[in-house]
Parts: sequence; structure tokens; C-alpha cells
Amino acid sequence: MKFLTLFILLAATGLAQPLNQERFLYAVRQVETGNGWDGTPGRHGEVSHWQITPGVWRQHTALPFSLARDPAHAKAVAAKHARWLAAGLQRAGYTPTPARVGTAWNVGLEGFLRSGGRITDHGQRIANLYAAK
Repeated sequence: MKFLTLFILLAATGLAQPLNQERFLYAVRQVETGNGWDGTPGRHGEVSHWQITPGVWRQHTALPFSLARDPAHAKAVAAKHARWLAAGLQRAGYTPTPARVGTAWNVGLEGFLRSGGRITDHGQRIANLYAAK
């Protein structure tokens, strides 16, 4: 009975649903750059509206990092990374909510797990925009 109640609560709040990729990437883009990336790399070499680091780029594609400046290529890698983060959270026993995946986007999957699953302000802002879209 407890499981059924939990499932109903999760379904009612949308937590049992997989992430909507377009909504999630929109929210990340808004939080990362306000949808206004000016072409300047971040302090860790991040580029694009999704602030993709060279390491994340290499993790998800063999294409040269210079293509991360192209919105179509960057969005494709961002989508792969979001799915990878969500799968990693699930493997670790966490439901991949927008706040959790958004936090892991910012601090890394290992950083999120080391924190015991603590949601950051960054992750909460992504979740708020995700919910509002």
C-alpha cells in the first residue's frame, strides 16, 4: 500500500515521468547563459548556450571541440549529456528529476552523488524554469 501511495504521489507531481528533453535543455540554456551566449568561453573553457566543457564534449562525441560553438552540434551533445546524467542518477538510486539532473549538470554526476543528493540553487532554478515552460 505504501508503494502504491508513493507511486501515485510521484505520478501526480510528474516525478515518475522521464525528463522532457526540449524543456530541460531550454531551462539549462536559460540558467547557463540567459539564452544570450556571447561566444566567450567560460573560465573552464565552457562554450555554447549550454556551457559544455571540453571534457563533456569528448565524453559524448569524437567531433572536434571547435564544433561546440555551432548550436546544432552543441544541442546534440547537451541532449546526450542530459540523458547520461539522468541514467547515472537512476543507477545510483535517484529519480532523475529536473532539479537533480540540473544540479548534476552544474556540479557533475560525482559531485551530486558526493553531496548525498543535495539540490543546489542552480538545479532548483533549472527545475523552476522546466516547470514553467
